[in-house]
Amino acid sequence: MKRFCRALRRKNPAQYDRLEFPPGEEAQVDYGLGALTRKPDTNTYRRPRLFVMTLKYSRRCFRKVVWTSSQVVWAKLHEEAFRYFGGTTRYVVLDNLKEGVIKPDLYEPELNPVYASVLAHYGVVADPARVADPDRKGSVENAIQHTQDTALKGRRFESIEEQNRWLMHWEERWASLRIHGRMKRQVQEMFEEEKPFLQALPFQDVRIGCNHPRNIPGRRRRRFADVEHERENQQRRIRCLAGHGFWAVVSIFSAITPGVREWPGSDVRLL
Repeated sequence: MKRFCRALRRKNPAQYDRLEFPPGEEAQVDYGLGALTRKPDTNTYRRPRLFVMTLKYSRRCFRKVVWTSSQVVWAKLHEEAFRYFGGTTRYVVLDNLKEGVIKPDLYEPELNPVYASVLAHYGVVADPARVADPDRKGSVENAIQHTQDTALKGRRFESIEEQNRWLMHWEERWASLRIHGRMKRQVQEMFEEEKPFLQALPFQDVRIGCNHPRNIPGRRRRRFADVEHERENQQRRIRCLAGHGFWAVVSIFSAITPGVREWPGSDVRLL
């Protein structure tokens, strides 16, 4: 009798606020899982990580799969998405993954230094969602599920490049031309309305370095100077600037521009 009455009892469904934003205001990013892909030089198939950036107003998406993720990969994927859209939004909503957020906090989250430098270069503000609150970035969550159920369902790829080509083809030929279910409008049409409101891209891409510890030999000639309180054979935080051929001990992370000989706020100047 209790089971019968429980089935008759009506429950009010959970209610959520539907957030709408003006054009060019918000983008949402997240990772999912891609389709089975053969790993290089092996016969095994694995699912790579699927990166998706969704424009909140138009629902236009950028998708790309990668084998591994890091702070540099995460930042470069954002750069590729901004270049693909031809502009940037005012802020981006992301999950509290370590590549983007070191210490989650509702009011003052601590961002990954490399990721923060890239967003500052493009004039974008990060807005991490609350912990265990996927509804705040529901648009990109739905985009990932839609990609897995439609574009990648039942497919296998022989290389990750092949999967990326298919995702781009699917976005251009099908996803962007579809009629959005709730908005009842074509995604590409809404994107054409949103594109003039995107922020202009800078002339140069930001140069992304990597942050990892290195051992500095005591008797080895080093190409940096004016570092106070230097200690021999000590593990220090080193920033490797790709393509420049030198090492420097820095105290902060910032976007490096050509011709700059020192970093503001640090105690290092190049020789």
